[in-house]
Amino acid sequence: MSGLRLQKPKALNIAILRQRLHPLTVGKPAPMSNDDDNPPMYARWRNSQVSRNFHRLGLLVAAIIVSAGLLLMAKDALGLRFWDLIPADIPILGRNIAIGLIGIGLVSLAAYGIVRAIGWAIDRSV
Repeated sequence: MSGLRLQKPKALNIAILRQRLHPLTVGKPAPMSNDDDNPPMYARWRNSQVSRNFHRLGLLVAAIIVSAGLLLMAKDALGLRFWDLIPADIPILGRNIAIGLIGIGLVSLAAYGIVRAIGWAIDRSV
């Protein structure tokens, strides 16, 4: 029974070996811990549940604004009489559609940013 040795899992040994043989760590002493006392800067905000939830809320608000804007544009397009259009009206119509799409995109982006800013302020105050 004295010849039987318990070994650590191979994955842990390989991870430690890679860490010790990394070019930036060769010749330096190995750390005593996994550096739990010194977390990376901004780790609190990146890993925050509040930040993640406000990101999702911002996406939801932006999606609602985009869908509402597209529905309003579609409603206006249904009221358009296509048989009364002349060829000179087509570039004007295309430019107005482009302006409407850009406006919807900018408003939704601004709403997303405002929601994220509110989430950031709440996360900082907690």
